[in-house]
Amino acid sequence: MSALAMEQGAMTVANTKMKQWEQKYNSYLKTASGYASAIKAATTLYADGLQTLMALWEVHTACRVNPQGIASSISMNNLYMETAAEFVRTYRVMRNVIAKGGEGNMLNGAERTQMLWNLANSLDLLNRKLRRLSISITMYSFGDVWDRAISGKINKSNKMLARESAKRMRRAISNVAKFYKYRQTNKPWGQ
Repeated sequence: MSALAMEQGAMTVANTKMKQWEQKYNSYLKTASGYASAIKAATTLYADGLQTLMALWEVHTACRVNPQGIASSISMNNLYMETAAEFVRTYRVMRNVIAKGGEGNMLNGAERTQMLWNLANSLDLLNRKLRRLSISITMYSFGDVWDRAISGKINKSNKMLARESAKRMRRAISNVAKFYKYRQTNKPWGQ
């Protein structure tokens, strides 16, 4: 019985010590250095969030510049599915970061750093996918879908292939010029 009482006393002491550590950690987060590190992490996440907004604006601009690129890029690649999956993955990481915060659920520095790195990496991947999607929407047209559908079925001469390639290049240059003209005349979201 005395061994049980000793064990219970040891558990109480350990629990009290853990509560003290939690209070110290809480107070650290409210000090200047803890506050500064939290602001530093928040500013990098804010910058990544703005990059995501800019990438979404580029997708919007690409849709305005080349409306047929929306439908034609679906059959040319699977960027829509990859981007949607990356949105879901980033949302889950962000939800975990938000759910783990607060005074009731304390994390140590390594866990916080790991979660913020995961979130920063997820946002970076999402931004890359969105930029690739905007380029895809800007470049592809129904002519590209048609050319892909009939490739190998109709024998084309080198002259025909060169003409089609030059036409595709002129269209791409024109769309890129429209894209950057639109970008110069209209401010992106978040600016």
